[in-house]
Amino acid sequence: MDTQVSVRNFLVEIMSQLVYNIVNKADNVVNYSDLYHRFKQKTGFEMEEFLDLYGNDVSEDDLMDVIRDIPGLKFDEDDDIYVVDDGSSSCSHSKKLSQHRGKILISCAKLLIYKDETDDINKCFDESRNTALHILITLPGISDDRNLLKNLFNAGVNPFAVNEEDIKKNVIKENYIIQAIDILRKYNVDYDGDGCTVKDKINGFKETSPTLYKKCVELLFSKIDASNDNNDSPLAEWRKLRSCPPRHTHSANRLMNENGPTITVVGKFRYFLEEPIGFGAFSSIYVAIKDEQFNEESGTMQCRPFALKRIDKAKINPEEIKRETTALISLSGKCENIIRYHDSLEDTFFQYLVLDLMDGDLNEFVGNREASVVLGNGVEAVKQIINGLAFLHENGYIHRDLKPGNILYTRYPRLDFKISDFGLAKNISASSTMMSTRGNPFSTAAGSRCWMAPELVSMKSSEHTKQSDIFSLGLILHYLMSFGKHPFATPGDERPHVVERNIEEMNGNLKNDLHPEAKSFLLTLLNVEPSNRPTAAHLNKHSYPFLWSVHKKIEFLKAVGDQNEARNPAKYPNSELEELLEKTQTCEFIPWDEEIKDLYEEMTEAWSQKKYREDKVIDLVRFIRNAYAHREERSVDLQEQLENSVFLFKFPPLVVDVFDVVQQAGLHSRSAIKVALES
Repeated sequence: MDTQVSVRNFLVEIMSQLVYNIVNKADNVVNYSDLYHRFKQKTGFEMEEFLDLYGNDVSEDDLMDVIRDIPGLKFDEDDDIYVVDDGSSSCSHSKKLSQHRGKILISCAKLLIYKDETDDINKCFDESRNTALHILITLPGISDDRNLLKNLFNAGVNPFAVNEEDIKKNVIKENYIIQAIDILRKYNVDYDGDGCTVKDKINGFKETSPTLYKKCVELLFSKIDASNDNNDSPLAEWRKLRSCPPRHTHSANRLMNENGPTITVVGKFRYFLEEPIGFGAFSSIYVAIKDEQFNEESGTMQCRPFALKRIDKAKINPEEIKRETTALISLSGKCENIIRYHDSLEDTFFQYLVLDLMDGDLNEFVGNREASVVLGNGVEAVKQIINGLAFLHENGYIHRDLKPGNILYTRYPRLDFKISDFGLAKNISASSTMMSTRGNPFSTAAGSRCWMAPELVSMKSSEHTKQSDIFSLGLILHYLMSFGKHPFATPGDERPHVVERNIEEMNGNLKNDLHPEAKSFLLTLLNVEPSNRPTAAHLNKHSYPFLWSVHKKIEFLKAVGDQNEARNPAKYPNSELEELLEKTQTCEFIPWDEEIKDLYEEMTEAWSQKKYREDKVIDLVRFIRNAYAHREERSVDLQEQLENSVFLFKFPPLVVDVFDVVQQAGLHSRSAIKVALES
């Protein structure tokens, strides 16, 4: 914008404030002639002269246009001027304050009106070499007068110019430099009057004045003007986002680079109030960023993304907020599968918890088209969730509200699952009798409908236990592995009361295409009798075939196949091991040799003296033991099949069937089997 135009706009703004204050002081009414006289008396200038730059004539019509555009003034037919108290004026101040402001504004105006014909506004200074900006920044309420500063900056004023006092001391005052930086920051001005960027100016202090450099950097990033609606912020190029889930990168980048009324600030955290990424019963979740550490070498501020949980204090028992915060502080950072707590803030209406930023919850994950590819067989995900629950239980907590919405996941940098939301968590190791009414309105137990154990649904018990957490875990893991199917939902009817009736009556409906090992595992968790459900600690030892590695499964089958009953069935006719195996699901694959035809033929041709009964499962287990014992003697193709664990794919229920039989027959303490189970 042309310097002369900007200076004239600056003077117009000053005149507007002075005229408003004159009318306001004159008992709220004044005619034009009286206004003209009072203005000259107050400023020493004719009104036309006040706006006259370089000898350009200013007409009476021009003046009237300026006066009629002043917010908060009204004109009658006789050109009397009134103050209208409708809140529209930005010039309204107390009479005492307006008098003080008037003196400062007139001082600024005089510097520009008396200036020589020059385009350099920075050469307009008083006897102490104070520029208009030096004077203006002493004005009370300057942060509200955006137009005044805006026009000075447009005219090229240099906020870093030094005054006479600074020159005499041969030093630039640190507090003035910091004040100038603050002004530039508030108004998103990237260049000073010499054309130097704010960043360059600050970097110039790095070697000459490290202390000043640090103070400027801290100022630049510690105070965020959320009212600024200019999105071309000079801070944008200074910020660098640390690791962030790809799903939220766009929002985080916008939070780094934008300012304005759409951004809400709490403490040192910025977030978009209108863009929640999740909801709880009485809370909302937002992506938030925080300026954390300035990297002096790169000259960038490291920003970190977080999840900001905003809890409505009016809608929730304060004890629940306290309980969640206490649990988070106690557990945070000690288990990678528990959501990490970073900070807690509050204001009059809300409590804020700052947590790890994740991609979403289990509900969102199972609805993702790529979920099946990312999840694989689900074992690693299941282990992570179990690990989180085991950690809770080991530290004396029960969760009491395990459900898909409280299991969070992220795919960056790897697929991770974490247990969250401890608003209902209870420390059973403490002498606490706190109860909550949140959750199922038809039950006195805390928790969420459709995700509670049968003893709670039926109201046989109102107290959660570790065992009830295990049942909820089973519901969640089925939901995960079946990509969104509740194990007690009636096909075509997933109404809560129907699901709860099925839980109470134990009318389950496990997904048919789940692997037999997964089904067996889930049924163990979903046992109607609480005492028969395994502990989280036991689960965390990976004590069930579904949680085993492929290597462990093969070693286990080899160990059982090496037992005397299997190696010499003729010497142990109708052994308990043999008879129990004949009652398993694996018998559906009889004759078993057809499933592994090439391998069976090659082995029996090489070892014709070894005979196998193709209708006996115990012989299949012995065959597996022998196949691996003599693997190096097989053809390359068959060695590859063994390497790829062909038996596990050809006979899906085999491992869990053998495992169950070993448990029933009490063979788990035999040395070879024990070693395999404990590996």
